[in-house]
This record gives sequence, C-alpha cells and structure tokens, in this order.
Amino acid sequence: MPIYAQSSTLRNLTIPVLDIDYTTLADDDLLQYNSITGRFENQSLQAAGLDVLTTASNVGTGDGIFKQIVDRDLQFKSIVAGAGITLTATADDITIDSSAAVTTAVNIGVGDGIFKQKTGDDLELRRLDVSGSSIHFSIATNGDTIEFTNAAEINTASNVGTGETLFKQKTNEDLEFKSLVAGPNVTITSTADEVTIEAGAVAETAYSYQFTVTFDGDGNLDTFSDLPAGWSANLVGNKITVTHSVNRMPKNISYWGFDNTNGWQLRFPNAGFQATIPFGSETTSIIIDINSTVAGADASSTAKVNVIF
Repeated sequence: MPIYAQSSTLRNLTIPVLDIDYTTLADDDLLQYNSITGRFENQSLQAAGLDVLTTASNVGTGDGIFKQIVDRDLQFKSIVAGAGITLTATADDITIDSSAAVTTAVNIGVGDGIFKQKTGDDLELRRLDVSGSSIHFSIATNGDTIEFTNAAEINTASNVGTGETLFKQKTNEDLEFKSLVAGPNVTITSTADEVTIEAGAVAETAYSYQFTVTFDGDGNLDTFSDLPAGWSANLVGNKITVTHSVNRMPKNISYWGFDNTNGWQLRFPNAGFQATIPFGSETTSIIIDINSTVAGADASSTAKVNVIF
C-alpha cells in the first residue's frame, strides 16, 4: 500500500528506526532489508529471485492449453469432454477416460476382406500369405507399410527369322500361337515333344544340260560342239541325233539363238521343226530338227541347245 510520510518521519519516528535508500527506486522493484547496512534498499524482482511472469507457452505438437495472459492473469483453455470421453478432477489430477469401445470392423470394396471377426476386445484380421501361390509375389514389412513385390516377369513372345510366323498375340496371360495345317502332299504328326512335318511326295531332282550348234550362210545346221561328258551326236541335214547317258526321258528342250541385233533370243521346237524321241529309246536318245530361224539366230550364227531331264 502507499506510504504517506516525509522521509525524516520514517527515519526518526519509527521504532525501530526505518532507514530507506530511495535514491534508486524504480517501477516494479522491491524494498529489501540489508542487515549489513541496516537499510531498506531497492532491488529488482530478478535480483530478489522473483522473475516477473509476462507470458506462457505450449510445448510439444498437440493442441495448446495456454491461451493468453491478460494483465497479470494467466488464462488457460478448459478441457471439455467430447463423445466417448469423461473427465474426472481431484485436488491434484484431471483424469481423461475413454468410455467408447470398438464393437466391430468392416471390409469395404469388392476384394477379399482383411477383417475376420471381433472376439472380446480383440479385432481379428486375416494374414497375408503368398507362400502357396503360383504367382511370384513376396511380402515385406517396412515400418508402417506392408510392401508387395511382384517377382514375375511380364512376358511376351516374338518370331525370329524371315519365314512365316507362328506367334500371333498375347491375350492377358495367354500366349496364342497359330496352328500348323497340312496342305496337299504334306502330313503333320505330333508327339509329346515334337511336331513332324513330312512331304507325301518326293521332289524329283531336275538335271539341265547345254551344247552348241552353228549354222551356215543359208541358216542350215552346220556343226555341233560342247557336248556333255558321255554324250555323242551325228548330223543328217538339219537334224541332230543326240545319244545321252542321263537315263531319263527329257522334260524340256529350248534354244538360245544369237541375233546380232537383239542378242540371245529364247525359242522352242515347233510343229515344223520338232524335237522327237525314237520309240524304245526314251531314256537314251533325242532327235532335234533345227535351223537358224527356229533357233532365233542369224544365218552363219550360233545357238545354245538346252535339254532338261
């Protein structure tokens, strides 16, 4: 409270005598008695060990209890019990208690449910297990996360080379291949591990031979040369009789006649100048009737006779 008196009154008329050092008085300071000097001296609150409270703070990451300071009043928020919570206060404690209990759990979505049932206070969940799965998954727990790892490869197929392709497409997990169909003179047989493709007809090997003939100035047959080994021939007029050793009947005869203007020209025997085979000599002999016109050659020129067996 305020003291209304002269300093001399405080010093001389009090019993015992009060001696006050008022030279350094300041706002919010205290007068504190010093037994050594016998005087009341000015001291700051901090010097007296009494800090002045100017604010308060909340620590941690939750909602703060301290609201504000108004003048010298520290104001704190009240604790209000929400749904399922009860507050009980004693002289020194406030007890916060949850009266709500988990009664069940549900699975949402359309997949297999993780929640199985509630037994007492225990929520029972199904485990995740891929040990018996043909799909190459693995499960690992990483802190608060359950990680699924797919170790399977995402496969496809392809055709190599330049031939007809067998792989068609991949539809979902199915690799689809074309079927093998047997065409004419082909058979396809299958075993557990093999598919055999076999020709029903044996392909015959063709043999091709060539020799040279020349023509005189009138275009008639003149000479022959370059007969294959084991062959022989003789000339009678425009006919050349060839004896060969192929032991097959010829399949085709043609000529490459040389023309000074057009070069080598392809021609064949015709009705007037035929190629014939004597009866009984089908696999050994040929008679060719030829001149320069039939061969597509100039007079006094050359032609190549081609025989295919």
